[in-house]
Amino acid sequence: MAILGVAAVLIAPAAANFGRAQALRNAGNLVADLAAAARQQAMARGTLTALVVLANQGTPDDYRALAVAEYDAVGRVWTQTSRWEILPTGVMVDRSDVAASSFLANSPHPLPFASASTAPITFQGAAIADPGGYAARVFTPRGALSNPDFPAQLRLVEAVASGGGLVYTRPGASGTPSNFYDVAILPTTGLTKIHTP
Repeated sequence: MAILGVAAVLIAPAAANFGRAQALRNAGNLVADLAAAARQQAMARGTLTALVVLANQGTPDDYRALAVAEYDAVGRVWTQTSRWEILPTGVMVDRSDVAASSFLANSPHPLPFASASTAPITFQGAAIADPGGYAARVFTPRGALSNPDFPAQLRLVEAVASGGGLVYTRPGASGTPSNFYDVAILPTTGLTKIHTP
């Protein structure tokens, strides 16, 4: 019994770390899949599409919710074409590292051709009129990003929101996250590239 108790004490932290790492991988794969879906939709329908990240809305899903929107050139409106996908609990877009999450800094505000009178994005039934309430990158009908001179990477980290910022749940020695999942959208092709430590 004593041996089993010691084994359980040693195995439990490793199992918890494995579970968090798996959640981070799942989140990264979800983001990459959404980016690929937005790109494919833009090319298939010959229109602009956007991968959207919910930003400063004061909800638990800020920097954890993503969706795809499409521009209707006839009606001159953006409409959301996918449901909001929420990252697993404990996983967020790293908004504190602008270089690692260049997607956020290089988001067009507002979305191209968006009507000034219509909020293009809604969340939980509420219109997000403030462009700072979301970040987005736009795919063209060729599959490339609309502003290809600017990088578009999202870094996902194990973190929790705290006081308007975030706290890494597994920080490394330098205070940076010890584990992360980068999804970079290559601006000239719109294809995704994954990087993990």
